[in-house]
Amino acid sequence: MKTLKYITLVLGISLLSSCLDEEPKYSMDNTVQFSNEANAKMALDGCYGYMTTHNVYGHFYAELTIGGSGFGWFQTNGSYQDDYTSLRARLSDDLNQGVWQGLYQVVNETNSFIANVVDSPLDNDVKVTMAAQAKFLRALAYYNLATLWGDVPFKTTVSAIGAVDLPRTPKAEIFAQCESDWTDAFNDLPATVTDGYGSKWAAKAFLGKLYHTMACQGDDSAWQKAKECFDAVYGKFALEGKFQDLFADNVNNSKESIFQLNYTTTSDYNKSRLHWVFSPRDSGVGVSWARTTITKSFYDKFRGTYPGDPRIEGTFFRKWRKYQNGAPKKQIFKERLTANDSAYCYPYFSYATDELLELNDGTGKTQKVQAEDCIPYDQVSDPMNPSYDELNSGDIANGKRVIDNFANKSKLNAYQTHWPIIKKYYDPAQVGQNAHKNVIVYRYAEMLLDMADVYNETGNTDKAISLVNEVLKRARQSIAGATQPADWTTGLGKDEVREKIYFERLFETCGEHGQYQRARIWGTRYDLFKHLLEVNNNHSITQKVYELGEGKVNFSERRFGDNGVLTDDFLKKNLLLPICQKELNTNSAITDADNNFGY
Repeated sequence: MKTLKYITLVLGISLLSSCLDEEPKYSMDNTVQFSNEANAKMALDGCYGYMTTHNVYGHFYAELTIGGSGFGWFQTNGSYQDDYTSLRARLSDDLNQGVWQGLYQVVNETNSFIANVVDSPLDNDVKVTMAAQAKFLRALAYYNLATLWGDVPFKTTVSAIGAVDLPRTPKAEIFAQCESDWTDAFNDLPATVTDGYGSKWAAKAFLGKLYHTMACQGDDSAWQKAKECFDAVYGKFALEGKFQDLFADNVNNSKESIFQLNYTTTSDYNKSRLHWVFSPRDSGVGVSWARTTITKSFYDKFRGTYPGDPRIEGTFFRKWRKYQNGAPKKQIFKERLTANDSAYCYPYFSYATDELLELNDGTGKTQKVQAEDCIPYDQVSDPMNPSYDELNSGDIANGKRVIDNFANKSKLNAYQTHWPIIKKYYDPAQVGQNAHKNVIVYRYAEMLLDMADVYNETGNTDKAISLVNEVLKRARQSIAGATQPADWTTGLGKDEVREKIYFERLFETCGEHGQYQRARIWGTRYDLFKHLLEVNNNHSITQKVYELGEGKVNFSERRFGDNGVLTDDFLKKNLLLPICQKELNTNSAITDADNNFGY
């Protein structure tokens, strides 16, 4: 199947929130009449197109939800990215504001589309199906708004051209609209999955995700509803045979994709800058900066839990060939590739040696070699948390080099290579800043883990374990001969399984959209979010780098909390983002006093 290119149609302008004062490139108002199905289809594609823009899944939403998750890393330079990554998000934050605006543009356009298509002379079957597509999309926009900001302005009718002042509506009412829209989508959409569009079973899966979120956050009546939804969807999708195939070049027709958004490098509107944001510098033809990465502590938690897990290779860059002038850098030495022409990132590192090799230029001259190495996880007491003191003791062969690279004060100005870099968005076919890899928004593996939560909380822990084991089995089978991640054994207790599922979902989906919400799915219940942040605060190398670099350099580490203390107030405040300053400035129905945090 060819990649869907979201067609755009300029039909007028209408705005929902007063934050939205930038003119959309494609939008409609309530005066439009769809005279034929082709025009309506173009406008519907425009609604989907808004979800693919830089403000939402094409850049800002990914960077905000990954960087601000509690295990993302951005340089400690005092910028707004530093602030939200440090869990002290500002009101005047470009990404915060951009995502808010982008999601409300989707809400506004779907509201207008639904009103126009319902009043159109099209055949009733066409109108019902197209309205269901728009409702599917509107529910996703509102779900993201409510999980990021809690109580938000709410409207489902068409607005006149111009600003609209709306107060915050309780999150429960927002979720009720998501429930209604996804229910209608389930009833009225086809069962056949078409990449880039909602389907019947995608709507049911998202309903399950909605109920799962509500239940985790305190609505115990939602557990059974979530179970019924997930049971209905179970088996309608399937896991891909290999984990890494999910992030291959422009994946289409994946049996694991519940819903995805498709990209192309040739559109003026649906653009993805995900390679530009997340892939390492000099790793391909296009420009990329790896400005948002993952913490050392989370990588070690993942690797220490499942040593040899094939997902680690599929999730993180660890070494790559450097590019120069749009092509792989020429091999420096005649004998082999080395760190002179390749790059490495945590837990790998390079270091100077006295070894001489002949240059690969025919001159016969020699040059000193840059060698590479890795943290010796098999030699440390705790692979989930390699000890600075243990590595620095000299008892471990390359311990001194590890410390020189990842904790020595003179090395703190190193660029991106000191943090694990996300591999999932790497796109060798990028053009300029624009990538063409499609993005799976919700996939079956994540649904199975959400479903496992539901079974665990409703008294069937062994069934929960079997669902998780489906995901672990696929991970093992991704590389021949892998023995990790090993299956969980039956007989584990409910509380233990709850925490294991929490981290398993983060391992499986690390670096994917929605990382912010997944980290906070339980709110402050059971201290799971606190435990995640403690992984960082208690990480030995992280602590040492923080101590050496505090207030001195941009490429240091951070500790979460009030002076490193994770108080209840700090945790609750960081369950939600602050509403952007632009909305506060222009929407008279919302004041600073309304800008509360937490659930």
